[in-house]
Amino acid sequence: MIGIWLASLACQTTAAYSAAPPSATVLQAETPLATIDRILLMADQGRDIAAIKVAVDKFIDPRINEASVLRQINEMAERIRTKIPHGADAMERTALILKYLSEDSEWNQHQTFSYDLDDPFGTKLENKLLSTYLRTRRGNCVSMPILLLALGQKLGLEMTLATAPSHVFVKVRHNGTWKNVEATSFGVMTDESYRTKTHISDLAIANQIYLRPLSRRESSVVVAEAILEKLKTTGSQQTRLDVADKLLSYDPKSVQTMLHKGNAYFHMLKNEFLDHGPSSTPLSTQSMLRYRHLQRENRRWFSRAESLGWREPRTDDDQRYLEDIRRKRGSLEENG
Repeated sequence: MIGIWLASLACQTTAAYSAAPPSATVLQAETPLATIDRILLMADQGRDIAAIKVAVDKFIDPRINEASVLRQINEMAERIRTKIPHGADAMERTALILKYLSEDSEWNQHQTFSYDLDDPFGTKLENKLLSTYLRTRRGNCVSMPILLLALGQKLGLEMTLATAPSHVFVKVRHNGTWKNVEATSFGVMTDESYRTKTHISDLAIANQIYLRPLSRRESSVVVAEAILEKLKTTGSQQTRLDVADKLLSYDPKSVQTMLHKGNAYFHMLKNEFLDHGPSSTPLSTQSMLRYRHLQRENRRWFSRAESLGWREPRTDDDQRYLEDIRRKRGSLEENG
């Protein structure tokens, strides 16, 4: 179906960006592909997720002070380190990070973090930036797990990202097994809970497109997908396709990147043909070939994602989620 991926996909979605666009000088200094190459090289060089994320965010908003953001994260990690008892295991250290982020105390300077109830589906790309999360203390399922992972890595934990449909979370290695840490609620969840809540199919599990601990390269792809979101509204769709191809070379199982490709082809089809309305003049042979190519590629990439186990989000889930958000907001208002 052409343009199937136009509905909201909760946190990990293609979104509009409302901040001021980058200056022409910045765009000339580094193209999207050059930025992607640099970010993927950082992953290969073993750079931590904080540095990779801030590099991505800097492309999205050139006003970001990278050194300042990284310094804030380092300071947070050092404050947490002072509270870690000798011999604490991985889960105990993880629990201290979650406590630092979520519980009001002098330790965190009475600045707790929480989910952004005003942007429940994470539709504003600006809200996925670490600088925004650190400033507002309100996050989503992109900024929240990435900050948790950044802190965990700096504290010596074996942590990585993992994904579920329209969602990102963290896995931590504990006694030889991976445990799931849900950064949006500051707790732990089982794989089965994610499967039930997000309707992950047996096919998706068999093909390992969800719930697996991601490699450093694969995690960098998850972070870099924000650049695809930026390009959806501010760049050429062909550049978006080129960036997606580069990301798929690092993670061939990234269904989110496949969906970006399908959506990019839809926008090209829309811009070149559908927006012009019906015409009494038949398409030329060349134009018809172009139309069919775009239509075929749009369908192919959605079919590819579906063949691996991806399924279009269910609208009834979105409605239940929004109702949960309304109840949560009402409870917070009631309690002052």
